Amino acid sequence: ERCRDALDFTRTVMQYTKLERVDIGGTKGKTLSNCVIAIYEEFNRAVEEFKSVTYDIMDVDQSEFDHDFFVFRSAVKGLDRRLGSLLSTACDDQDTMQLKLKLFDNFEGLYERPIIQAEMEVKHKALINMYAEDLTRVETQFLENREKVDQCFDDAPIYSNLPPVAGAIYWARSARNRI
Repeated sequence: ERCRDALDFTRTVMQYTKLERVDIGGTKGKTLSNCVIAIYEEFNRAVEEFKSVTYDIMDVDQSEFDHDFFVFRSAVKGLDRRLGSLLSTACDDQDTMQLKLKLFDNFEGLYERPIIQAEMEVKHKALINMYAEDLTRVETQFLENREKVDQCFDDAPIYSNLPPVAGAIYWARSARNRI
């Protein structure tokens, strides 16, 4: 059990080190980034407090370990709740699907934590639905306008300053880049 606790501690430290270099965008980005920094600093204090114990943590006869590890885990659970709430707010603040995906990517390892995962599950499902809707829109627009582009109609959705073939290629690439 002590080895599992040591592994849990190590895994938690590795997950939280991602917060060291995170920058959140959006209208509330600066404020949220400062909150992330505060959470990271608070986490580092909890880690230092746990690491400052004077006994060997692998000595199973040391009963103080259970208390010290409980204090550490309690602190981390509180930080998980705060971080989950912060990520939910940050996700709501992002305007585009690409920014939301970037947010999910920036906090990748932390989504394994159960509290954060539960908080962000709804946002993740909404993001998948948003992507599916966007994909359907791109497909519909492509199918509706393909014939117009092929026949070089005047109302084809290509830039008027481009030659027909270059405009058609640009239009197709733009649709592909959206997906």
